[in-house]
Amino acid sequence: MADKTASSRRWRWSAGALALAGLVLLVVGTVRSPILKPLPMIQEPTISMNFDETGKKVELKLEDYLVGVVAAEVPSDWPIEAIKAQAIVARTDTMKRIAQGGVRNLHGTDACDNPDHFQAYDPSRINDTIRQAVAATRGQVITYRGAYILAWFHANSGGLTATAQEGLEWRGEATPYITVVRDVAGPEGFLPWSATFSRADIRSAVIRVTGKDPGDFMTLAITKKGPSGRAVTLTIGQTSISGPSLRIALGGDKLRSTLIDKITIAGDKVTFSGKGFGHGVGMAQDGARAQALKGRKAADILRFYFRGTRVQQRWR
Repeated sequence: MADKTASSRRWRWSAGALALAGLVLLVVGTVRSPILKPLPMIQEPTISMNFDETGKKVELKLEDYLVGVVAAEVPSDWPIEAIKAQAIVARTDTMKRIAQGGVRNLHGTDACDNPDHFQAYDPSRINDTIRQAVAATRGQVITYRGAYILAWFHANSGGLTATAQEGLEWRGEATPYITVVRDVAGPEGFLPWSATFSRADIRSAVIRVTGKDPGDFMTLAITKKGPSGRAVTLTIGQTSISGPSLRIALGGDKLRSTLIDKITIAGDKVTFSGKGFGHGVGMAQDGARAQALKGRKAADILRFYFRGTRVQQRWR
């Protein structure tokens, strides 16, 4: 499930839901192997899909749908193993979401092309490389103890991936395979960034999220950090707000991550500086690209980000 709050950079990626996962361990060594429970083989699903702009509904094979998703998520000039990793993540995300009900409550379908509701989908970007990556991973999904994982991904980790709790405020099922991982730097590094907002913009964002008015605040500080060092809680004046919620409220394309190094208030302006792009949970697309450039295969890349998992064949 992708980071939906930063909906575009050079490409688009899907947004994810927000909630908390329980304790996860900082990865410093080997993760205990999971119980191996192979999923039974099934026939390739046919899914229903809603096109948001027109309201048109169609049925298509899941692999045909997936080609449009992967095309929307990563550039086709990336190493093929990174694109294959994205294909497996997207297929897993699709199956997990459909098992949870898809978007039937919104559109009466399994999927849709609105990245705020499901996944990004852009058939105009499909080419032979994308088709090749999807075909090479046909039917492959990521599992943990015999069940689909929550296959989150984001653009750039800033050097350390996040727990689901700190990055997404995840409060759903346990995600022991989501841990803090020291990442591999891609060609663009860990994307240092700086973003400046007016105090009025921040005050408005806090009111929208918390219903509380921090007033004409003079202080803004990180008061709680998560295992990766991301801002879990910030205190603005006398009002507290979660880091992920503030990021969404201010715009994920501006406040690019909650891996914040410094906050400065000067007059009416507040400047944040940090690293990375996205919520930081799960697979980092830039890190996957970096690993593929070093010769790592898609399955190895996925095990790096989702500890103790397996890539399994669901259909052929």
